[in-house]
This record gives sequence, structure tokens and C-alpha cells, in this order.
Amino acid sequence: MNNRNSFRYSPLDTEKRQIRLLHLIPRLPAVSGGHETIDQRSWTSEIVSLNDCPEYNSLSYTWGDPSLTRQILIDGAEIQVTESLHVALQHLQKEHEPRTLWVDALCINQSDTDEKRDQVLQMKSIYEKAKCVLVWLGPAAEGSNQVIDCLERIGRKAEDLGLTGMPRKQLIEVSKNPDDMSNRIITTKLNRLYESIDGWFYDQFPVEPYQAFVTRGWWSRFWVVQELSVAQEVVFWCGKREITYSHLEDAATTLWSYCWAALERTQYLDNLLDVDRGRAYAVAKAVQLNSAMDVMLSFRKNYKQTKSEKNPTRTLLSLLKSTVILDDKSVRLKASDERDKVYALLGLATDKDKLKVVVNYDRDYTASDVYTDAARAMLKCGDLEILAFGGNVNVTDEFPSWACDWSPSVRRPFGDSIHIDQPFHASGSSIFELSFTNQGKILSIKGIRVCQVAEVGIGISPAESADLDSNAIDWMVVDRFLSEADKLYHDESAEAKARILIGDYEIYGLDKLKDGVPLPAYRRATGSCLKGYQEMRNWLRLSREMDVIQEEAKEAGTYWSALRPSLGRKAFRSEEGYVGLGPSQLIVGDIVCIFFGADLPFVLRPLKEGKYRLVGEAYVHKVMDGELMGENPRSEVFEIC
Repeated sequence: MNNRNSFRYSPLDTEKRQIRLLHLIPRLPAVSGGHETIDQRSWTSEIVSLNDCPEYNSLSYTWGDPSLTRQILIDGAEIQVTESLHVALQHLQKEHEPRTLWVDALCINQSDTDEKRDQVLQMKSIYEKAKCVLVWLGPAAEGSNQVIDCLERIGRKAEDLGLTGMPRKQLIEVSKNPDDMSNRIITTKLNRLYESIDGWFYDQFPVEPYQAFVTRGWWSRFWVVQELSVAQEVVFWCGKREITYSHLEDAATTLWSYCWAALERTQYLDNLLDVDRGRAYAVAKAVQLNSAMDVMLSFRKNYKQTKSEKNPTRTLLSLLKSTVILDDKSVRLKASDERDKVYALLGLATDKDKLKVVVNYDRDYTASDVYTDAARAMLKCGDLEILAFGGNVNVTDEFPSWACDWSPSVRRPFGDSIHIDQPFHASGSSIFELSFTNQGKILSIKGIRVCQVAEVGIGISPAESADLDSNAIDWMVVDRFLSEADKLYHDESAEAKARILIGDYEIYGLDKLKDGVPLPAYRRATGSCLKGYQEMRNWLRLSREMDVIQEEAKEAGTYWSALRPSLGRKAFRSEEGYVGLGPSQLIVGDIVCIFFGADLPFVLRPLKEGKYRLVGEAYVHKVMDGELMGENPRSEVFEIC
């Protein structure tokens, strides 16, 4: 008969920065042979203060299905854990010595919302002060051991050659210019590294298991961004195999650059590779694809880089943008609790203390409440950029249109880029003036009225937009979008049309790397965009295939890359003669205004009693640089609900 009691948590002293640690007793031989399981032995718990610098490791893992649980013992009392955690603990239990761990599901009393709030606020410190963060990727699967063995082999070779921590952009530059004297030493080392791979990679590399490995569930967790970024040391476990962060990162970087070079040769230099060319291309393409692993590893690199800067700019909004607005549609970070999309990033945000966002896990405090409070805090601090991510006119009274719903995918606003400052300054040098009424639900903000929308293009349907996101492009849709704009912009020059359609924002080359992939470099559009626009219109008229546009009409291909984000918007013309691009929900009768202190114009929808709903941001030709502000612009206060 089982007379054991359920485990009871002793309270923690928040002022002393207390946390719980668990000591996993070593695995001992079982009487019947083999080894006993963690179910048969008890952990011991201990309450310690982070101020005393205790020695422990933190566990990072996926919780798994909450309905599948197993029982373990802590201090002789029973407690339920998920099957996923149970398997992780089973693998991490040592043979001859105890292991001290901090495990969120066990070290935080999950039924105590106050304790949960307090511990979440300490989460960054808990992972930062851990001797090592042990990442449990899950049990071994077919080919996973071979994957880790390959990665370990490549990572160690890169370390032996002194190529640890090499940026991918630098490796690309070296590969492009191998004869450059300044690259001679690195080129020699890189060639030796590539030669160590040549003999086996294309024939033996486990492509499918590798793709499964880099897309495991752990890589897509929101909390992982913080857990991985702040860790002193990281070791990844998959089944019984382990690999350090350094070796994994070096291996991933090496494979990416190696395959980049191989693809260049495969495409442009015939018969250079003495292997099955079809297999070589498929393997290289599979490895080069941006994966969830690449995204997560990049967060750690970016954090370490900005941490060393004198004035790091990791604001909560910039972190939300980098995690929710992922340019690669195949990668999506997930949170089992939508509130954690904000809470999981708070510890990393440099403006956390200024914003004073409260962590609240009460059941009646929803994700909408979290997003609204976060947006209100940003606006009070003068960060009007958050308005560019709002604008859902169909939201309920409980969720204001000026806040951003971070639950679905969020569109990148005009002029927004991960690697340059906002190029527009529609309000000039004006200073924001705003306040909140009606228990914080109505935003009162000062600005100027620009125009009222008189004509609107049809735009593209949600289904057509989904096709664009999935690369299944119907060029008739693109041609229709451009033809509608032609009619609305009939008084504008061809160059003005070319600028408006891309939001006066063009691509002119490759810039920084994001997640290992060279990103297009953006700038305010120049006269060269006209040639790209004209070439593209000619291609569409001829009904040519666009997949070769980059080869035969470079300017058209570049223009298409800049145009693509605009296709989810609508062209418009106002009663006053202004033209531009507005949000997909734009209708006749909406007004365009510029708020003091804002970089972009915004579209508002008039409601009863003089109030408005925010529809979204806009690009309006000839007003993006403060042209309408003057010395004493005629201003008014807009009440937005």
C-alpha cells in the first residue's frame, strides 16, 4: 500500500532572491540487474539564495503533453512530472555522483501565481548564474546519433584550426575573394577545414535526420531565447549524445558556408565536384535552408554582441519584432501560454525598468491584457512605433486598436528593418503628446489631419496573400495590383509611381547576416527604382516566367523583392490629391493623420461621438519627411479606442 504524501512546497523569500534546487541522487545498480529508475529514488530539495552564488545547472527542455505524466519522489513525497521531463531526468541522472539542477516545472510552485510571477522575474538571473545550461532536445531518433557525431567532428576540427566563432559573413567574403592577401591565413585554414569534409560529406551526411534535428520542438520555444542567450555555458543533449554550444555553432557555421560555396560552384562551374551532382545540390540546399536551430543560435550571438556594447538597444519592442516578425515564414516561435510572448522577453529588455510591465499569471488576466498593458507602457515612454503594429479594426472593446495582438503573424511596417534605423520622419522634430482615459482604454494623441481617403484599390484577398507567403505566386495578381495603382496614381510621374509602390524603400545589395543568411540592404529609393519598375511591367506584359528574372533582368528582380511586402496593402487616392499605400483594411472615408513624434502617417476610421479606430500605418507620397509640419501646424487631439 502506498502511504507516501504529495510533495508540499515551502515558501520562498523573494527579498532574499531565494530559489529551489534539486539534487538528483546517483543511479545505483538494481538488485535484479541493470539500473534502477528515477521513479525508485528520491530527489532532495534545497532552498538557496542567488546572492550566495550556489553551484547548479539549469535544465532547458520542452514540457511536452501535460496530460502524459509520471511520478517521481522529492524529499520522499510524490510529485507528478510530464513524460517529457521524466525522460530528460532519466538521461541526465549520473552514475556515481549527484547532479544539482534547477528545473522550472519542479522548482517553481506552478499552482502559486504569486511565486510564479516572482520567479519569472528572476528567470534571467537563474539561467545567467547557472554553471551550465543543459539543453534536453529529446530522446534519440533514427539518425540523430550520426547527426551529432558529424557535428561534433566538424566543430572540433574548426576549433583545432582556430576558426571558432567565425561570422558567416566573413566566411562568405573569404570564399568570394580567396586570393586576397588579407584573407590568406584564414583561406588556408578554411581550405583545410573544407578538405576534411570533402571526402565524406555528400555521400555520408544524414540529410533527413539533420533536418529533423534542427527542427525539433525545443528550437521553437519562446522561453529558449532567454535561456540560451544569457547562459554562461551550454551543452545540448539528444538521447545519450551531447555536444557543446561552441562545437554546434562552429559546425553549423562551417556547414552553412561550405554548402554556400558548393552551391555557387554547382550553379556556375560545371564538373568541379567529383560527386553525384544531384545529390550534392540536394544536400547543400537542405543544409543551407534557414532552420529553427539557425534562428535560435543567432539570438545567443546577437545577445552576446549587444551585451558588450555601451548602450545596447534591446528594447521590449525590438525583441518582440525579432521573435514574432520572422522574415522566414517556415520558422515560427511558439508559446504554450500566449502571455509568455512578452514575459519570456522581459528579462532581456533594456527598457524593462522604465516600462514597468507587470507579470501576472492570474486566470482572468488574458494575453490581450498583457499586450494592451505592454503597448500602453511603450506609448507612455514615447515609443510610438508600437502603433505601426496595431490597427485591427475588428477587435472587441476589450482589446483596443492601438495595441498589437502578437498572437498571429504580424506584418513589418513601412520602413522597418532589422538592420537600419527608420528612414522616415513624417512628424519632423515634433514631440509626442498623449494621454489615456476611460481606465486606460482610450488613447488621446495629438497630431494633424492630412487627408480623407476617396478611392481605394481592390488589393489582394487573404487567400492570395497566403499564396504569396508560400511562394505560390500568381503573376496576374501582381499585374492587377500594379494596374490598379496606375489608375489611382494617374497624375504622378513614372518614377513617383515606382517609389510609391515600394514605399520609397529599395534594396541595393547585401548587408548584415540574420540567422546565417545574407540579408538585402535597404535604403530610401533612388532614381534607379524606375528602371526596375519598367522592366518588371514589361516582363509581366510578356507573361514571362519570373523565376529567371534575377538572371536576365536584374533591376526587375531587385524591384520585385522590394515590391513584395507592399502586395498585402492597398493603393489609395485622397480627396485632397494625396496618394499612397495603406493597410489591407483601408476603405473610402478613412482619414490619414500624422501624430506628433511619430515616424509614419496613420490611418484612422471615424466612429460615433468623435472617436476613431486605428486601421494601420501608411505611406503617403510627399509627406514622409515632415513636409506638412511647418512651424505651427493646425493640430487636433484624436481619441482612439
